[in-house]
Amino acid sequence: MSKPIEQALSNLIPRHPGAIPPELFDLASSLLAQSRTKASTLKAEEEIGRTYAVANIACERLKTTLNLPPIEPRPPVPPRVYSKLYTYLSRVLVSSTRRRGPAAGNTPSRPLPQKQTPLKETSLASFRVNNRTPKKGLKYAGNKERDERVPKWVAPVARKMCREMESPAAVPHVLAGVESVLTQPCPNGEQKMEGKVPALVAASWFFVTQELTGKETSGKEFASR
Repeated sequence: MSKPIEQALSNLIPRHPGAIPPELFDLASSLLAQSRTKASTLKAEEEIGRTYAVANIACERLKTTLNLPPIEPRPPVPPRVYSKLYTYLSRVLVSSTRRRGPAAGNTPSRPLPQKQTPLKETSLASFRVNNRTPKKGLKYAGNKERDERVPKWVAPVARKMCREMESPAAVPHVLAGVESVLTQPCPNGEQKMEGKVPALVAASWFFVTQELTGKETSGKEFASR
């Protein structure tokens, strides 16, 4: 056992009964060896307090673990010099009693769970028109029923009408309105709509243009146009 370290520890904890704990002596010795590598160039007055400072650091780090009595420092150098030396060594010295975490290279890596990607056909199947379930209140579920219900001449007539009325932007809205009405169930029978589709196209254009322009058009003005 190093005599200087033993004397420094005994001076720091004079109320400790019995011999100096081996763990405390080993830590102080380890810190002293480290200090000669990491703090090899101390001033002359700081070098005098090196052993005492590392012994003090060892006591502070193990006072709870070893249930040490109160630490009573009486350094062999002036307080100003010792305070600076103690702070510096506390920062650069690593305690050998601290547990080290597992090295990064030794940690086994777990494979991330892979999310199965559904097949393209499966993903798109639910969005196809022919597979849709008819909504409540609608009689026609797919393109076939719609084509049978909406006359083919409606689209060209609606486009020509909007062009003549100088409202080409209304074409898609007029067609959507006409299609929406014709594909709804007819309370009085489907035959009641026969002969009324041209009027439906005109009425759809009338309401669409009012929404697009923000201007209300009277029936008389509409008839004059």
